[in-house]
Amino acid sequence: MCAGGAAASARAANKSQKNMYEYRLKKRRRKHQQKINRYNLAKLQFDRSVDNINLGLGRSYTRANTKLNRLREQALRKNQGALTQAIQKSGYSKALAQGKSG
Repeated sequence: MCAGGAAASARAANKSQKNMYEYRLKKRRRKHQQKINRYNLAKLQFDRSVDNINLGLGRSYTRANTKLNRLREQALRKNQGALTQAIQKSGYSKALAQGKSG
């Protein structure tokens, strides 16, 4: 009877240890999965912030380029009259008007 009681006690202890091992294994897997999820979330947030930075840079470049083009056009319009007068007064334009070239 004693041996049977010892065997039953051993089986119960083994079952308890097995259950504890499985619980710890599940807990370890869950913690690892949470770490992976946090890493993926951080990576996604980083990628989004880089994308937002690039979009902002693109918008800034476009605004600056548009402003520069407008200033250039304004300067050309402003100086167009002076340029045509300078060309008309030059000797080269007179030669071209008379049919002489080079």
